[in-house]
Amino acid sequence: MLSERGSDADPEVVQRSAHDAPSAEAPHGRSYLLPAALAVTGLGAVAVGVVFNVKREQAAHEWNGPNCEHAGLTRQQQCQSIDSRVQSDERLAIGFYAGGGRCSRAASSHSWPVAPAPAPTQRASALWL
Repeated sequence: MLSERGSDADPEVVQRSAHDAPSAEAPHGRSYLLPAALAVTGLGAVAVGVVFNVKREQAAHEWNGPNCEHAGLTRQQQCQSIDSRVQSDERLAIGFYAGGGRCSRAASSHSWPVAPAPAPTQRASALWL
């Protein structure tokens, strides 16, 4: 139950005690480990996606090259293994790009709550007791 001391015209002012004041040395209980791990994982996934995209481009050059243009058979019949590599590498690249994007988004949404709080303003606070 709350009780009042003083009046509306003359409230009792209570100063903050020394142990209630925020300390510069005190840890905030915030950890940057999870956002950093998510960001690194996201960047790694995007890098792997780039590798698969480069492999897909190389296979696409093979697909369009002279080795797949022999008479009598379709390009699909001649170079089906190359076509399946192109499709597989493309799917993997898309998957890693999407995973990297999700990790980066998660890192940014997890880093917002651990950002340092703004410095408190210096003002006298009156408590009605």
